[in-house]
This record gives sequence, structure tokens and C-alpha cells, in this order.
Amino acid sequence: MKYKLICPICVPDPTKGVAAVTAEGDINNDFIAVCKCSKEHVSICFQEDYRFEFLYYSAIQSMVSGNLSESVLSFSAALERVFELFIKVNLINYKIPYEDIKKYWKELGLSERQYGAFCTLYFMIAKKEWRENGNMKNFRNKIVHKGYIATTKEVEKYASYIVDKINDVTVWLIENLRDSLLIYEQIIKEERLLKVKELCKRHKVDFYCWTHGENTLFFFDQNNKHMRLDFNQIMINWNNLPPLTDKQKLYKVQNIVKFK
Repeated sequence: MKYKLICPICVPDPTKGVAAVTAEGDINNDFIAVCKCSKEHVSICFQEDYRFEFLYYSAIQSMVSGNLSESVLSFSAALERVFELFIKVNLINYKIPYEDIKKYWKELGLSERQYGAFCTLYFMIAKKEWRENGNMKNFRNKIVHKGYIATTKEVEKYASYIVDKINDVTVWLIENLRDSLLIYEQIIKEERLLKVKELCKRHKVDFYCWTHGENTLFFFDQNNKHMRLDFNQIMINWNNLPPLTDKQKLYKVQNIVKFK
């Protein structure tokens, strides 16, 4: 996915009315992008999102642009990464070192193993079984394995279902394991920052930027900043969503941090 921002070298202060100069680059699996503008200025940027948030955002973009089947794949992947979030946050709550958690997770390479681990832990911790809609799973499998071409109405229904399931997990974590969730958030942020700083040295850049989501699509609960997305607001009036303009596609740089 492309990452875009106003070049902070060409336009150090966007509030002064200087014409915007866009820098862009590809976001990699570490949520980091090496962006360049037309003048070859380099900006090292990273997103603070959880992986499920990023995949959900990707699904939204695909849906808005009319790539319906592709959006289903990202919606499905977002839910799977919420399962991962639930497992890891609970293990952190049990005081298991994060390096050990990563080794454990590596052994759960297959999605079936991860889902089984999630269902067991959810039943044990949340005191209720995890239930999924068989029709929704079959719909997703038809697209993945049979090349089924979905309609807008079908994808809207699937997206609403995914939103409900994601909220079931994330709201539970916020209400019950807020401290462990914050610890996990800090861990992944520090891991990304280490890689960002390495890239800064390699490209001889003395600052980096970070963002969280994109203002035009993400809405945050003000009491749980950077943890909870108000997904329901995004789901309102899909058919009335206007096409994204170039301005809306630009990420807003929320922080520029001096790096020594």
C-alpha cells in the first residue's frame, strides 16, 4: 500500500499556506515507508496502527474504490489479526515475557491453529464460547477458493458482520485488560521505532514521522485514544460515500520527532 504525506522538508509548516509537495513510498510489513518527494527528499514514516486496524483500513479503501472481492480478503485478515491481539494481550497479562510469546506464536503458523488457540483462550477468559456465522464463513470461502464475484450488498453485509466480531474482542480487551493492551501497544511501537531509527541512519535522515490511521476514514473514541476504533460510524451510508479526493488520500503527519 502507498503511504503519502506532505514532504516535511519542502513544507516544514503546512499552516503557512505553502503549496503542498507530496512524498510517497510503499508501506512494508513493519508499517514503515521510505517516502520521497519530487525533489528526492527522504522521509522515514511509520504507522502506529495495530495490524488489524491497518488491514481494516485497507478493506475500507478497497470497498470504497469498488474492489469488492479484495475488500473481503482484508476484512477477513483483520478479524484473524484481532484473534492474535487477544491471545498476545492475555499472555502479557499472565506476565509471560514478550520474547517467549513471539516464539510461541511462531509455532502457531497456520490460521487453523491460531483460531483454535483463540477459541480456547476466549472461552476460558471471557467465560463464553466464540461463535461465528457459518453463512459468513462460507461466503468468504467462496471468494477465496472458488473465485466468487460478490455484489456490493453482499460485501456490506459481510463488512457489518466483521465489524461486530472485531468490536466483541476489542471492547472486551479495553474493558478488562486495558493495562496489558497498553503494554502491548508500547512493545510493538518500540519495535517499529528501532527499525525506523536504523533506516534514518542508513538514509542519513535526522527526523521521522508517525501517524495513526487516516482522518477521513478512522474515528477514535476520545476516552481510548489509539486503542479503540468507532467502527460503527464508518459503516453508515456506504452507498453515499463520495470518492476519495487526492487531498483526502494524504496522510496527516501527526508528529515529527527529532532523532539524534
